[in-house]
Amino acid sequence: MYPNTRKTVLTLAFSAMCLCAGPAHAQAPTITGISPTSGPVGTVVQITGSGFGTTQGTSTVSLNGTSATVVGWSVNILDVLIPSGATSGSFSVTVNSQSANSSVFTVTALPSGWSEADVGSVGVSGSGSYANGKGAGLGTFSTSTDGIHFAYQTLSGDGTIVARVVSSSSSSAQAGVMIRETLDPGAKHEYAFYYSSSLYQTYRTSTGGGSSYQGCGSVTLP
Repeated sequence: MYPNTRKTVLTLAFSAMCLCAGPAHAQAPTITGISPTSGPVGTVVQITGSGFGTTQGTSTVSLNGTSATVVGWSVNILDVLIPSGATSGSFSVTVNSQSANSSVFTVTALPSGWSEADVGSVGVSGSGSYANGKGAGLGTFSTSTDGIHFAYQTLSGDGTIVARVVSSSSSSAQAGVMIRETLDPGAKHEYAFYYSSSLYQTYRTSTGGGSSYQGCGSVTLP
């Protein structure tokens, strides 16, 4: 015979604890600076800050409401191109539906008294601005209809235009001045310009006529 055995059942109750993480919130972008703080259309501006993300994806950059062209994107640095039609104001960087604004960037316009217009058929509509006298463009002069973007002042009667070409960025670059009768693409004109260490001119002597071209001799820049 076995002695009476008392069996004790020990029940252990465990409380289950669950650590649940809430939805992750993406870091909001911040802007700490822009450089330069002013310039014409076509200027590349560097925006520094944080939280931009390693790639652009669906993120956007605008200047005073006008979409800017992004040419470089990293976590802390953005390089953007000032687009045609942009006006002075703050840059806005939007990442994951969260935005940050910069200090004001000033888009420099043409000096007082100057105007601008596309003449004839151009591949891309041009724009004019002024920043330390620098500029660039592409145009057609050797046909009966010009295709250029023209920055100009109105001249009544006789007048003189003086331009000093200090340096040239490459052997294929041109720099010069033009007098036109009107903004019509076939207007009479005279265009004197520096190209590849020489002075040249194109001119149209009758409205709608073809342009003539000739070299005027070699020149040396200052």
